[in-house]
Amino acid sequence: MVHMPTTPPQPILTVNQPAPNAVVGLNHPFQIAGEVTDRGGVEPIMIDSVTVQVDGGPLINATRKIIPNKNLIQVSFQASAQVSGGNDPHTVTVVATNDRGLRATKTVTVFTGTVFQIDAPAVLLDVRTLIPITANDPRSE
Repeated sequence: MVHMPTTPPQPILTVNQPAPNAVVGLNHPFQIAGEVTDRGGVEPIMIDSVTVQVDGGPLINATRKIIPNKNLIQVSFQASAQVSGGNDPHTVTVVATNDRGLRATKTVTVFTGTVFQIDAPAVLLDVRTLIPITANDPRSE
């Protein structure tokens, strides 16, 4: 019987914060948090890194914390990021990489809260009548 080499599965990534379509303040830090799991047992696969990126900006290394678990590798992560400009929606990308170089990626869409902002009118009309009208004039009704 020939055993084919098995490809190890990629890490399993869960993003708990921010919630999908959450509203975050422009230029205000918000939390990105979640968990990554991978194979445990005799040959555990460690989580080497978790990075966070907002709208293709710089990579932010998340703080990782191992959660004790006999059956699998379980790591919680946390990072802080902010949206510094651009149009809604914004994309938060989280990438977890294990010690075999395999990656899991999740994206969450957030808004800065300017979604409902109304711009000032582009055209201002100054309406004048050619006929003078007074308050008690029947034509003003």
